[in-house]
Amino acid sequence: MPKGPLKFPVFPPRLRLWAVRLFFTTAGTGSELILRFVRTVILAHLLAPAEFGVAIAITLLIFASELASDIGLDRFILNKPKEDLKALATVHALQIGRGILLSFVIVLCASPTARLFDVPQFASSFMLAALPAFIRGFGHLGVKQAQRDYNYRLEAISITSSQLISLTATIAMAYVLRDHRVIIVAFSVEALAFVIMTHRLAPSPFSARADATIARQVLAYGLPLVANGIVLAVMTQADRMLVGHYSGLEALANYAVVLNIAIVPLSTVYRIVASVALAMFARDHERRQLEVSYVLVVWGFSLVGFMYACSMSLGLDVVVPLIFGKAYKVTQSTRLLVSLIVFTRVLRWAPTLSLLTLARTKELTFANMVGGCGIVIAAVIAAFDHDMSSILIGVLVGDIASTAAFQRIVMRQLPPARPSIEKSLLGGVLSALMIFGGTLLLPEASLGSRLQLAALFLIPAGLLAVGLLRSWNHREAVIARGSDGAIELDRTEAADVR
Repeated sequence: MPKGPLKFPVFPPRLRLWAVRLFFTTAGTGSELILRFVRTVILAHLLAPAEFGVAIAITLLIFASELASDIGLDRFILNKPKEDLKALATVHALQIGRGILLSFVIVLCASPTARLFDVPQFASSFMLAALPAFIRGFGHLGVKQAQRDYNYRLEAISITSSQLISLTATIAMAYVLRDHRVIIVAFSVEALAFVIMTHRLAPSPFSARADATIARQVLAYGLPLVANGIVLAVMTQADRMLVGHYSGLEALANYAVVLNIAIVPLSTVYRIVASVALAMFARDHERRQLEVSYVLVVWGFSLVGFMYACSMSLGLDVVVPLIFGKAYKVTQSTRLLVSLIVFTRVLRWAPTLSLLTLARTKELTFANMVGGCGIVIAAVIAAFDHDMSSILIGVLVGDIASTAAFQRIVMRQLPPARPSIEKSLLGGVLSALMIFGGTLLLPEASLGSRLQLAALFLIPAGLLAVGLLRSWNHREAVIARGSDGAIELDRTEAADVR
């Protein structure tokens, strides 16, 4: 037998580097996911269902207004090096203007929104929802610009700190107020703490001075995203509004906790992986290697989406009443529909990020608008059947149509990668069919049935993992050929490894 010290396998430097980057990205958005979730659970237990429903309605107004007014300032500055302080100052000026305008719009929409949910007596509370939007307009985007060099630490610290402070304030005020107003305190404290932390951690001084040339570039990039944001706001919030309008705020509370478990965390996962993917796309686009990176990201997102959808199919009906209480329930049809919805939405992540990198925001808006047909279908169904599953059917139809439009557009933008994209899409379709068929074949809620379903899901998960590994090896080989046979880290990567 060979003698000598025991040697452990060496973890590849590039994989170690990306693991560190992913950790810091996860630390920020992960803490936001966990602490906001904890906040929601606390409010669900401390507030009466009707008051909790009003808090959910106010949250809808905040989120919908943020989406509808998104002009992509954070994505624009990500494409600018940290030395470009003029661009940063211009984006800050536009961000402040957006915050002021958004606050004014929220105040105007407060009374109609309160009447929509049949609570006109709380119109003043809906008006106060403008406060968090106004405060966030003064945040320092230098922490976002630093991510171009894969520095995710600054934003992670800012997010985590603000969420911890907000959670503490929420718990304290929930015992004092005991009504829906606590959600306004939570969002306002969160926004203020985040703004303060970004100013303390940003590597450059804060400046808000608009340069006309850069401002035109920002608006050319971002104005098409306003239409896209409006579409997203309708697609992500209109179903909740339909539930609240037709079935009341208590039904909205039940619908919201189901989506809070299933879909809201998905948006946080998207923010985690999107930060890494956007930086990769930006650099590889400059190297003319975007097609290779895109295929890698498609396989990676497909695997993440499938695993997440499987977890919803296996345990959504168990987790919701366990965490929020027996008053909140999930039917078998809801469990199946939500699983398919989350997987379909993950399949849109890669094309969305690639179109942002290519500045094809008009095509991005069009693909999202296609999904609006689902809301129309959901509205028609809701007029006759107020069941949660009926509305989810319309949402799923719209998501499928939007995903198909996204994939068609990207294949036109990246023709060399079309064969690989088609293979990944085939894997995604087969995986979705496996979720659908497996859940129908094994609908029982017993432990044995769930174990059989989990074993069945291992088959497509393994195939997606193989596709991911092959695409990773192909990208590494392309990078190697581009550097005369040796994979060379750029200066930023080399500094991170050291």
